[in-house]
Amino acid sequence: METVVYAGITVGILAVWYFLQGKVMTPYDIYRKWKSDLSYIAPEETQIMMAKTTKAIRAVEEIFNQGPNTEAGAEAVEVLRKLRKFETELRLRK
Repeated sequence: METVVYAGITVGILAVWYFLQGKVMTPYDIYRKWKSDLSYIAPEETQIMMAKTTKAIRAVEEIFNQGPNTEAGAEAVEVLRKLRKFETELRLRK
């Protein structure tokens, strides 16, 4: 009986951890995910890169709009600068 209780508690903790892990993303997390996504895309696929970059920019802008004077807002400014620079480079490739 004890094993069932411990297994239930473990599953509950893992479920909470799983749901919390996906909910909170900082601008740096978004940037790392974007960078990772781009590493699997061929360099000539500029439209796919542009779509992923635009999605990342929107996500970071939402964080910035929630509080530009917070720590996350400061991170957002730095990440937005990098994302927009890459977006400009993609536009020039076309």
